[in-house]
Amino acid sequence: MYSFDLNAPLKLRIDEIQKNEFVFLKLSTELNSTDESINIIFDSLTKKTDRLFFSIDNLIDFPHIKEYEAKFPIAWFGVPVMVGSNQQGFNSDHTVYSNIDSLSLNLFDAQKNQFTDQQKVIPEFNLSGNHYQLGPTIVEFFDRYKLPFAFLKIEGLPDMQQVQYFRETFESLRIKGFKGKIYFSFNNAHLDEWNIKTYNTFSGIQTVHLDLSNKCTHSCVFCGLWGPEFIDEMKSRTDDGVLRPDVVNFMNRQMPYQRAIEILEALPDTVKAVQFGGAGDPLTHPQWLNILARWRARGFKVEVLTNFEYPSKEELDILHELSQGRRNFDFMINVSAATPEVYKIIRPRQSQATFEKVIANIRYSRNLRIRDGYGLTFTMIHIINTHNFREAVKMVELAHELGTGVWLKPLEVHSDIHKKYTIPKEDYPLFQKMMKQALLRADELKVKIVLREFLEAIAGDI
Repeated sequence: MYSFDLNAPLKLRIDEIQKNEFVFLKLSTELNSTDESINIIFDSLTKKTDRLFFSIDNLIDFPHIKEYEAKFPIAWFGVPVMVGSNQQGFNSDHTVYSNIDSLSLNLFDAQKNQFTDQQKVIPEFNLSGNHYQLGPTIVEFFDRYKLPFAFLKIEGLPDMQQVQYFRETFESLRIKGFKGKIYFSFNNAHLDEWNIKTYNTFSGIQTVHLDLSNKCTHSCVFCGLWGPEFIDEMKSRTDDGVLRPDVVNFMNRQMPYQRAIEILEALPDTVKAVQFGGAGDPLTHPQWLNILARWRARGFKVEVLTNFEYPSKEELDILHELSQGRRNFDFMINVSAATPEVYKIIRPRQSQATFEKVIANIRYSRNLRIRDGYGLTFTMIHIINTHNFREAVKMVELAHELGTGVWLKPLEVHSDIHKKYTIPKEDYPLFQKMMKQALLRADELKVKIVLREFLEAIAGDI
């Protein structure tokens, strides 16, 4: 969510808004609604997103609201709601007394009636009182008006008392089985507001990253855990030339199966996607297939970061069946080479047979997708380094052959010993040229490039 509060001095960065991002715009009551600058702001925002939420302290005192509703495609209008002090709150069995402050309801209805499309009207609850008042009010409004979401207003800078209030409110709602969405604006730079956001699981958490395993049988030279040079460096720091027990323990660490299931069962319904990764390869976990199947059964989009050597054809068949559904089942495969020769250079402990197994696994799964009209989707990752940057075009062509996307991802250095694998200054013009050629070839073959804008910036105007 992107938030603009025109009551406070700030620099509007409309250019930062992603397409159709949720945008919260709070307008000062002191501003003239006919001011041309306000019209420009509305025009600019509604061209960037169709999810604009417009808020003002008192819509009754804002005479041009119907004009704005007709002129701009504003998705929602915020109407303030004061939480009444005479509410009795949650019962001992967590049901709600229907004793909501009538003044709040009457005021909300009066402002709601100003709008042609009353489904656009969203209540804004003040963060005041305690959760015994706020919780029942939220539930009552959702039941009464069938709201798509509600909004919480935070006055002034957040503090620990507000954090505690949030926590108690959301815990009460969770006990009640509340499933609605609650949004609020927050300041990324303010720690207390991040704490508040963490408690708001009704609208906050949508993606989960789960590290299943630190184990990996591959030996990518640039790896900060399993790279041969990195391991040698760690051994050189000990008197006996052997890895320390704590390092060995970390390298072999895997999440217990039951823990992965407990996390799954504890997640709120707001979660839409999960990414399985880790310092190693998640498919080295002895129960990786059962874990993926359980998480997939929850209806999540699942993304797996892997070298994709390990699955057998029987396991690929099972993964194929798990791919059915409205959300994707994606594999992000670190190949980092378009030929077996470069593959072996980057992975000194692997062979041509390993490369061929990975490619065969992708091709087999793709054929299943063509046959059945559904299936796994793939992106091949090409971690760009001194050994493989000249293969960028070949990587695009391989992606086209296998029906995958491709991510030409510059190397992230994990240790000083890996700096030698970054593109040296004297090769940078050639590197830029290779990236430009890869982009052009992707256009010709209609291959999707992940984070294309970033690659275009690297290629420059060559």
